[in-house]
Amino acid sequence: LTDINCTLNYTDSEGDTGTIYFEWFKNGISLATGNETAVSNGSLASDALNSTYFVKGDNITCQVYSIDGYEQESALENSTEKAILNTAPVINTTPVNITVNANGSYWEYDYDAIDPDVSDGIDVLSWTDNTTLFDINSSTGVISDNPSEFEAGYYAVLITVSDGEDNNTYMLNYTITDIGAPSVIINSPAVNHYGLSNISISLNISDGFGVDSCWYSLDDWATNTSFNCSVISLNLSEGNYTLLVGANDTSGGINSSESLLFWIDLASPSISFSCNSDRVYLKETLTCTCLATDNISPSENITLSYEPNPSTDTLGDKIASCTATDLAGNTNSSTYAYRVLYKVTGGGGGGGSVSGANKQIVWQSADSRIFLEVNLNKSISGASIIFNESQDPPYTSSPGVVYQYFSVKKVKFENEQIENATLRFRVENLWLRKNNLSGVYLAHYSQGQWVPLETVKANSSLEFTEYLAYLDSFSDFAIVGEKLPLCIESDKRCVPEGIEVCRNSYWFFLEKCENGCDAEAKSCIELFGEVEEVCSEGQEKCLEGWVYSCQQNGWFESMYCPLGCDEAGIGCRQPEVEGVVAERELHPYAYLGILVILILTAALFLRSKLVSKGTAALKPKHLEYRGGVDVETLVKNEENLFDEVEGEIKSVEGVIQDVESQISKRKSNTKKNPRELENKTRYL
Repeated sequence: LTDINCTLNYTDSEGDTGTIYFEWFKNGISLATGNETAVSNGSLASDALNSTYFVKGDNITCQVYSIDGYEQESALENSTEKAILNTAPVINTTPVNITVNANGSYWEYDYDAIDPDVSDGIDVLSWTDNTTLFDINSSTGVISDNPSEFEAGYYAVLITVSDGEDNNTYMLNYTITDIGAPSVIINSPAVNHYGLSNISISLNISDGFGVDSCWYSLDDWATNTSFNCSVISLNLSEGNYTLLVGANDTSGGINSSESLLFWIDLASPSISFSCNSDRVYLKETLTCTCLATDNISPSENITLSYEPNPSTDTLGDKIASCTATDLAGNTNSSTYAYRVLYKVTGGGGGGGSVSGANKQIVWQSADSRIFLEVNLNKSISGASIIFNESQDPPYTSSPGVVYQYFSVKKVKFENEQIENATLRFRVENLWLRKNNLSGVYLAHYSQGQWVPLETVKANSSLEFTEYLAYLDSFSDFAIVGEKLPLCIESDKRCVPEGIEVCRNSYWFFLEKCENGCDAEAKSCIELFGEVEEVCSEGQEKCLEGWVYSCQQNGWFESMYCPLGCDEAGIGCRQPEVEGVVAERELHPYAYLGILVILILTAALFLRSKLVSKGTAALKPKHLEYRGGVDVETLVKNEENLFDEVEGEIKSVEGVIQDVESQISKRKSNTKKNPRELENKTRYL
């Protein structure tokens, strides 16, 4: 604040010199006095009030009167009341523009200001700004920042200082320069092995100044491909790849240093699994070894899951398995079949008994075709079984096509003491084929009739098929064959007259079709208005391995083709090489049909040989010399005849062995839909 002056113009009508008296008032209260003497007529007179007497907000008034030496002025003169006003502070810092790099480094700048009336002790200066980038120290005026890349850019910052009533401002030009490149993070995959050709790689690419574009390369930047900076979609063949990713921001920063090594592994590991024996006695140790290799993943990265020593705690046929899994999740499994045997010391030979040791009784035939294990719920002294085999039925009634009859009798124990009993038996596959059987079940004789027991297929080989049945009592038993059904229950087919349905394994006429039968829908064709021509009479086509012919405006099965139907020539395909079975995936029943045809052909051929050649050789003795043939020649002819017959039989046996080998070879590879299997069964 500055001093206040009170000034007036002195006049006297008589021209006398006078004295001027001043009195100062603050807020109506007398504060100070002063005077000026010898003031000439027509001259100015003044008095000053020191600024220490007042502060902003006070109201100051100056009152004056004069004396000319003779008399005092009759009236006092008051000046206009004046209020002491506030003076705004002033920023006195040299103007500056600030530019820094967006690298997180710390910097600060100090602003200064002066307040003309700060000496009154009332004013307190306060600093503010209009940005969120940093906060100015409200007391000192110091600003500071450590800018990041996300804050890069230009900012106009208004700096303000205030004394509470008035303020002063300053515009700061603040520039944060982006000197970095975009951030590239590859989020997936968690593992770098893929089991698919089509893969997606997820990325997180960001930049404080703004991402401009992204690209990738799989050939060390020889070529590159743009993408949406979020997901890379690839369709690749099997192999290992190095993915390079690049991105730039709007300020020109580039990051092309991110990479990912990954593998496309589509093939399952190759696996080798074997055990030291396929037959082991109860409780003995069986040792198995599993090895696996992979064309992509190293062998040490393949996970093997198997039991090196499979269980031999229970009797019967077992399956050990090993599964190999590579880093891409591809798996492959291999199995090894083994049998756990009991060291039998008695029985066999078509009959016998075995005494129980502890709580277990075991019987096994000499040729291992039948095996019986009985577990009792408690140890019984002298407990045993008597097992007798027979080819003749024990009763007049027969359950069907019987492979074997046998009886089991218990000694010194009852049915209630049987905890469980397992019967395992095997039959020759040749017997099954000879009798046109689809399977086997075990039947036991109860209350005057043969009752089927639940029987499951346990294992099969080229020669035998093994079955398993569980017993809760003992009596007379029979191993019975099941006939192949002619059709599948409730299935339908088209015939020239209409539709047939399968019931109890046989075809029955269901419905007559006036307008023909739809072979695909297995239903009669319904006509509305003009009759629609489905096919031309006599026309043929291929469908599901059959040749269909058109009859009465409908398609009907005409011929089944074991090797498939030739659509070009509308007929059954023939073997590729004459005399050799074509390399096609045929159902085993097709080979069975071929086998039956060969056997019948051989039989007819041999019969014709016997009739033609044997008649002369077997003539009565009194006819021997009519043809001029003596006895020695006749005997020689007989020997030659039987040698020739024996050779024919061996040829047929060789054909049978070849066909059986083909059947076994095809069983594991044959994959047909149920409809086609049914068609083949029906055809055979």
